[in-house]
Amino acid sequence: MKSTFDQLIRNWHPSLSKGQQKVADYLMKHQEKSAFLTASELGKEAGTSETTVIRVSYVLGFRGYSDMQHTIREDWLKDGQTDNEEEPDVFLRVVKEEQEIYERLPSQLDMKDVQKAVDALRAADNVYIGSHGSSYAAGYWLYYSLRRWKERVSLSQPSGVLVEDLNEITKDSLFILFSFPRYRKEGKDLLSLARKFGATVLVITNRRFSPLGREADILLTTEEGRTTDYHSIAPAMTISEMLIQGLAEQKGTDASDKKQQRLETLFAHQNIHLE
Repeated sequence: MKSTFDQLIRNWHPSLSKGQQKVADYLMKHQEKSAFLTASELGKEAGTSETTVIRVSYVLGFRGYSDMQHTIREDWLKDGQTDNEEEPDVFLRVVKEEQEIYERLPSQLDMKDVQKAVDALRAADNVYIGSHGSSYAAGYWLYYSLRRWKERVSLSQPSGVLVEDLNEITKDSLFILFSFPRYRKEGKDLLSLARKFGATVLVITNRRFSPLGREADILLTTEEGRTTDYHSIAPAMTISEMLIQGLAEQKGTDASDKKQQRLETLFAHQNIHLE
């Protein structure tokens, strides 16, 4: 049985140029190998150029070579499952999905935007973190870590919003919103309030055109371009760690140093940690 990608190439093959047909022929004959080649490497293997490979991806209706290669990998993995399998290896599939998301993360993140987020964190007089439902774990982790460096950090609660915390938001504040499927209405309500107070809005979400991604001053995405229904919160934790590390590198203030010293003193006094 021909794969979906293989059939797509066959449908377009007659309308391709000779150079593009070389690429198409190679993709059909060597799908497994193609799943791991760069556009330049594939061009050499097919006896043509990197530019021709990229053009083929656009002709076939993809957003670019990376998008096409993602489909090739998916088809190859599906074809590798034999008909006599009683059930899929769900654990291995999760690992592969997570691995793919992490592989795509560096290329889809604009590090200038990450730096903007770090600068906004450092300058903010008050940080409010909004996260609900499946996003709450990521929001809490950032809240817990950020309190080591900032004095005024608030987090939305699963049961609702503390009005007293919202009252401290100003135009010099930073509102951070985690928004992942299924997107919660509470997030939009909080974002509207942050806008009303003039705060800078940082949205961490799965894709640029998610319901709240379009309303961000600073936007960081985790799963841009993915077409599967699988979603992971793990990359959001990675982005949070990037923000914390960026803030730690730039701390350089007596206030943050003293806060760290006080915390370490408290930890030692309470004998909190095992090591």
